[in-house]
Amino acid sequence: MSAIDEPPSYRFTSSRRIFDKRFEAFDGIPQPPRLSHDDYLQGSDSTEATHLELLLSASETFKNAKSVLDQLLIILDDTQRNGPLNFAHVTRDQVLSLVKVSISNSLFLLKLKSRRDSSKVAFDFTLNAHFCVFKFVE
Repeated sequence: MSAIDEPPSYRFTSSRRIFDKRFEAFDGIPQPPRLSHDDYLQGSDSTEATHLELLLSASETFKNAKSVLDQLLIILDDTQRNGPLNFAHVTRDQVLSLVKVSISNSLFLLKLKSRRDSSKVAFDFTLNAHFCVFKFVE
C-alpha cells in the first residue's frame, strides 16, 4: 500500500482529544473546575438506566427547554416593544420553531411511554433544520 492509499492521520480524532479541545477555552476559569473526559463519559453512559428512566429524563429535558424558550420569547417581545434588540442572534420565529420541537417531542415521549409494541420512529427536520421532531412511522 502506497502512502497515497493510506487514510490520512488526524491529530484530533480521539474522543478524549476532541473533548479536551472543545473545552480548552474554559481552562482559565478557576471555579468550578472543568469537567474531565472520564467524568463526562461516566455521566453520559445510559447503559444502566431503565427504559422508563431514559424516557423521563428526555421528557424533563424537553420540559426545561420549553421553559427556557418561553422566557426567551418574553425577553424578545419586551425588547421589541421597547426598542430594537441589538444583540439578539436569534429571531422570534427561530425560537418558536424550537418551542414546537420541544412540545412535539414531549407529546411523542408520552405516547411512546404508553406503547408496548416496537414502533418505528422517524426524524422530521421540517420545523427546525438542526433539531428534529420524533414521529411514529405507521
